[in-house]
Amino acid sequence: MIKRIERNILIDYVFRFTCNFDLSASIWVLYLISKGLPLWQIGILEGVFHMVSFLSEIPTGAIADILGRKRAMIISRVCSTAASGLMLFSNNLWMLALSFALSAWGYNFLSGSEEALVYDSLKQAGKKDKFLKVSGRLEMILNISQSTSLLLGGFLAEVSFLYCYLVASIISIISLIPCLFLTEPIRSSEKSSKKAGFLVQIVTAFQYMRNEKRVIEILLSYSIIFTFYTISYFYGQQYFSQLGFSKDKIGMIMFFVGIMDCIGAVNSEKIARKYGEYAKEISIMLIAIGTLCVVTGNTLIGVICFGVMGFAVTMLYPIQSEALNRIIPSEQRATIISANSMIFSMYMLVLFPIAGIIGDTYNLKVVFIGLSLVELALGLLYCLMKIKQNKGKQEIE
Repeated sequence: MIKRIERNILIDYVFRFTCNFDLSASIWVLYLISKGLPLWQIGILEGVFHMVSFLSEIPTGAIADILGRKRAMIISRVCSTAASGLMLFSNNLWMLALSFALSAWGYNFLSGSEEALVYDSLKQAGKKDKFLKVSGRLEMILNISQSTSLLLGGFLAEVSFLYCYLVASIISIISLIPCLFLTEPIRSSEKSSKKAGFLVQIVTAFQYMRNEKRVIEILLSYSIIFTFYTISYFYGQQYFSQLGFSKDKIGMIMFFVGIMDCIGAVNSEKIARKYGEYAKEISIMLIAIGTLCVVTGNTLIGVICFGVMGFAVTMLYPIQSEALNRIIPSEQRATIISANSMIFSMYMLVLFPIAGIIGDTYNLKVVFIGLSLVELALGLLYCLMKIKQNKGKQEIE
């Protein structure tokens, strides 16, 4: 049984690669623009994604904790495949909105369940101290997959958006195969959680978060960093397009960002050991400076800074994941991890459309400068709060 549980990690490496090999990721904004949608409608569609995600994260996490993480991952792949196919054939805003909703469910069912399955597999095998390293490897694999697919997607989109989304749908189906070979880890309260029911599972998770203030702090502070980077990343496609870059060259830029992401993921454990509690503050300052430098007017500096942003934010994912999983119980793990994604969706639901409106009204330079200034303010605020906390600890000692 232990060998089968340990095998989950290797299987998840394969799964992480296939489920993130999305050829459409670098060109979906351009694809929607080619259909005649203005930036504000694209912002609304992204808002639909995050609204559905916001409403569904906790319920899907609870389902994963009650019915099993493996089943939730299978449901995720079915939803993602349907979303990709619908995106291919949709020609009106309502059908596109449905596609984004299905895509959100694909993300929801996966966001808490995969991470919970990996952590509990390591825990059952007596190797949970390896989670930060495994999480870093998973982030590296994710970014290798995404950067490769971004590059290929950019080239394929130059030929046809149709081919790009058709291949994306096929790969989404293939990603279902590794899920079938996973082994569900044993949880101490698995039977009782099934008997307790859906609502009790959610209430119990919220009660735990309310009593454990550190969990709320981790969820709120890291999610805002990821939100600012995500906005910059998505609108960066259109920004480079406005500078005259073709879709294949934009794909190459995103490929470079993916390489920087991999470097950040691989070094996340070393950075966490070296800088510890200040890793978050260092990251957000790098993201803020990088966001500002993207719009300096120098294309080379802009591309390099885009890569620096990717490095900074990607090294934070394993650090946040390890910090969160260390203090939450297995029986609520997927539900609470899903709360993390829910908070991210809440931020995106509000900020992504606002950024789109500002981009349409003024230009995307204004968006990047605004994001940078807010990021700098948050970085300074987090630093001051950290210094105050450390002084308080020293006084107590």
